[in-house]
Amino acid sequence: MDLQVREGDIQDAAAIMAREFRESTALADHDLSHLQAAFDPRATRTICPACGSPLASSATTCPDCGLCIG
Repeated sequence: MDLQVREGDIQDAAAIMAREFRESTALADHDLSHLQAAFDPRATRTICPACGSPLASSATTCPDCGLCIG
């Protein structure tokens, strides 16, 4: 899909697209503060990068949000 906007409208268009993405994927309702969490498989415990719940590094899915880890 291509989107064409005037150069002066690029920032506004990007903000609208980001908002629509968050709303359509339900990300607007989630705490994204753990998004950059690093998953270290050598650690015994880690946190889910999606919801921040603690979990064993051997887990393949987060028990709270269901994120597939491995």
